[in-house]
Amino acid sequence: MNPIIKTPEPVLEAIWTLWSRMGRQPRMRMVTGSMQPLIQIGDQLLIEPLPKNIHRGDVVIYRHREQLIAHRLVSIEGERLILKGDNVYHFDPPLPREKIIGRVLGIEGGADYTAMRWRLLNSLIAQFSNSISRAYRLYQTLKHCV
Repeated sequence: MNPIIKTPEPVLEAIWTLWSRMGRQPRMRMVTGSMQPLIQIGDQLLIEPLPKNIHRGDVVIYRHREQLIAHRLVSIEGERLILKGDNVYHFDPPLPREKIIGRVLGIEGGADYTAMRWRLLNSLIAQFSNSISRAYRLYQTLKHCV
């Protein structure tokens, strides 16, 4: 799926849901290096559309302007989600939970992390996300003090 094509969210959700019901796995191609080294440019992301449960450490999909973004969930603050690319220094603006349109289940590409290996890697990175989450809260506190 080309993230540059502008598709209304309800249409995208309907397509992904239909594919899932037909037994096909929705996919998205990674076009940036924001999630390197785990997810490389050109990797195909295996997507779970409209996930019911998301957890700190999950890589989730949301729309920002005309692009679909795949970033890691580093903190959940009520209904606000704090996301960040693994290879970038800044956090994304807080996002309402209902803006999440998918969750990455695995990767097909150079790394080929699918199923069990993906869950294992993601759980290890989730542990690291605890530190990132604490750093984000400290950053927010200091920002308001200055």
